[in-house]
Amino acid sequence: MLSFHKPCFCIFFFVISLCILFVVKADDEVKRSASSFFGHIHIAKTAGSSFNRVLARRYYGICGHKGYSFMQPLPDVLKNIRDPKYRSNHRNRVAEARMKDWGYHNCALVSIEDEWSKWNEITSVFRKNKVETIALLPCRAPIDHFMSMCNHRGIDVSKLFRHSSCKAAEQCLLGIERFRTEMLRYFDKTILFQYDNFSQIVETLDQSLPRRALPLVSKKKYETNELRLVNHEDTGRCAISRLERMLKARWSYYRVCSKLKNSSTMLLERGTNY
Repeated sequence: MLSFHKPCFCIFFFVISLCILFVVKADDEVKRSASSFFGHIHIAKTAGSSFNRVLARRYYGICGHKGYSFMQPLPDVLKNIRDPKYRSNHRNRVAEARMKDWGYHNCALVSIEDEWSKWNEITSVFRKNKVETIALLPCRAPIDHFMSMCNHRGIDVSKLFRHSSCKAAEQCLLGIERFRTEMLRYFDKTILFQYDNFSQIVETLDQSLPRRALPLVSKKKYETNELRLVNHEDTGRCAISRLERMLKARWSYYRVCSKLKNSSTMLLERGTNY
């Protein structure tokens, strides 16, 4: 029958403990290296502000122009508390300079409504450290999106096209500098999703983003448009089919989103032919 002297017994278990410790730490490193960084490309008039808020109140590590996780109040209210340094901004419209001051290295997801090339700087720290980068692109049908942009600008579409061709549509376009297909090279993958179907994309994000210990209610939505009036949306001399072709030719965003078709989400790998 085997027996252990006390000193040998202690050394034996000390060695075993160290082995277990290193195995656990190595496993943790594997899990961390397998995590992903997400970038929400906030396209104007795709419910991006409300989406940013839903994410910030559901997960830790959300860094958005329209709200950060750590700044969310417990009650479901919109409190526009002013930034003492950047006075024209507040907790629901965070200054870009403030976001840069804080850096992006503590973020699991960043949401910005800015020029497309800014994503090169934002994703750089993750790409250098071999963290998978995934873009989230909300998609909206071209004509519906166009009408919403016109509404936001206070443009009566019926009057716009009464005596003009489809070229007059340029007057409604809003924030098209936020997306170009070239920006997708900063991401390993891109997820297309229906802009108004939060539940499906959130279900996907639940598998990757850190959930709050106490999820916060987020029923409040941002409303930045007046009620749309159908009788103000007659395209007159500009046929709908022609307008849609023009919009797709003008902005690559619509061409990429056309791949989504009737699906709620779609994953595109880097190098996909757009």
